Amino acid sequence: MNYLNYGAADFAADYFFIRWVNEGTAEQNTFWSDWLEEHPEKYETILEARKLVTLLSQDEDDMQDAELETIWTKLKQARNEYAAQQATEARIIPFQPWTSTFRLVAAAAIGLLICMVGFLLYNSGEPSTIEYATNFGERRTIYLPDSSMVVLNANSKITIPADWQTDKPREVDLIGEAYFSVTHQVNNQKFLVHTQNGLQVEVLGTEFSVSDKKGKERVVLASGKVRLNIGRGNSQEHLIMKPGEMVEVSNKLQKATVKEVRPEIYTSWKDNKLILDNTSLGEIATMLEEDYGYAVIFEDKSIMNQRMTAFLNESSMSNILVAISETFDVKIQKERQRIIIKSIPK
Repeated sequence: MNYLNYGAADFAADYFFIRWVNEGTAEQNTFWSDWLEEHPEKYETILEARKLVTLLSQDEDDMQDAELETIWTKLKQARNEYAAQQATEARIIPFQPWTSTFRLVAAAAIGLLICMVGFLLYNSGEPSTIEYATNFGERRTIYLPDSSMVVLNANSKITIPADWQTDKPREVDLIGEAYFSVTHQVNNQKFLVHTQNGLQVEVLGTEFSVSDKKGKERVVLASGKVRLNIGRGNSQEHLIMKPGEMVEVSNKLQKATVKEVRPEIYTSWKDNKLILDNTSLGEIATMLEEDYGYAVIFEDKSIMNQRMTAFLNESSMSNILVAISETFDVKIQKERQRIIIKSIPK
């Protein structure tokens, strides 16, 4: 597909582009990242088109069928007239993009779309937000409007404003676990990550992961510098992290523990890899439950304390289970959404 002459309306009506905005699979992210590297002049057009698709997608359930039909009819009409005119003019003179007919129809489509979205936002009474979520066993790479990248781990969700302002902090709400690669802005615009239990990570430009699972929050700093605001109200504790540090916070005690770690152990999941460094079977079982949605049952509780060190080039559940069975004298049985681990008698 030749996207060089596409405008925002074209992209917003393109099936492959819409799937990328709504799904963001690794293959789709790779395609569009590579395409933008080759055509950086299209960056603003892509951002505009992504915003159109996202705003329409999140509010389409509230629109009347006739309203939706009008929007998509005009978008498709713009594309069809453009394609027909291109085919005709190709036999006569060299192609000249953005003819007057196309500009008028595309402008009408975009204008109508923006008006509809504005009407819905006005009547909602609340700022519009966008949510990205993953299922069990799924990871997703998301590019934010400021070009920052987020890799969302399994069974997780982030929420961002639909329209980020340049004079306000960039804010993300996280449930679960995510890896952030944050771009630095020329105006030193802050980047804030909020967890559901009150931890706030304040960033200017860095790479780090945040986990908020089962009553414990964890931040691992790979590079750069972050400031943690722990707790709420007057009881907040402030902590500056250095690269190679991990901070864990108990949600019950709101007490922070700082450790020096190898960040790659805690962030390898973003590359679909797994590093186990003297990790107990109990900790591996917790990971399987959180990331894949399986209940892990040990018939012999004592083996939960056994530990293993391994590097898995692909962190699929089947590979993890094979590594466990090959390392320990255990038998592993899967039944529906349960994994049963049994000791093998000697």
